[in-house]
Amino acid sequence: MQTVLRMEVRTLVERATRWLINNRRHPIDIGATVAEFSEGVRAVQDALPTTLTGREKEAFEQRLKSYQAAGLPDDLAIAIAALPPAYAALTIEQTAAQSGIDVMKVAEVHFNLGQRLGLDRLLSRIIELPRDDRWQTMARAALRDDLHAVHAQLTAEVLGANGNLTKSARDVVLGWEKSNAAVTDSVKTLRSITSARAELARMSVGLRVVRRLLSR
Repeated sequence: MQTVLRMEVRTLVERATRWLINNRRHPIDIGATVAEFSEGVRAVQDALPTTLTGREKEAFEQRLKSYQAAGLPDDLAIAIAALPPAYAALTIEQTAAQSGIDVMKVAEVHFNLGQRLGLDRLLSRIIELPRDDRWQTMARAALRDDLHAVHAQLTAEVLGANGNLTKSARDVVLGWEKSNAAVTDSVKTLRSITSARAELARMSVGLRVVRRLLSR
């Protein structure tokens, strides 16, 4: 079980490191980056058990129950069970800083939007792609990173399109959806794409469907 927990932490560290390398100006000032992100990322991470919704909430609860059943203390079980979606805290904090919107509001919209569009399903299928050689591994990582980037862009667009952020995150997302006629068909297409087994071509099309939701 210790190995399982360490692997969960290592996976998050690797993904966060890749994100920082790809999204921060080089050379990266580590101290300044930690100071810039730590407060917002910690706030999002601590709130994940109550901020996640739908399928992501169910997945978190399943991981939590399995860790508790293995004998982990509750605080450790909760912390590790929240690690998979914690990666999104980086883009959430970045969006909050750029928009001036409270980081928790951004987080709520981010996760509600992902559930509405089925981005969690698409991400799960991308993670299932084979990694039999270097190129497959790189292609899988690129698709995953691109999906996270588009999700962040869509979150910023949804927040920017709604003048009344006192509404619930769900209502903010629904308001954006009403103004974007492509959402309904895109959701149906994504559901069809993710209902079959993971294939690189199919996942690439799914990412393109999501990207088309961005305003031009």
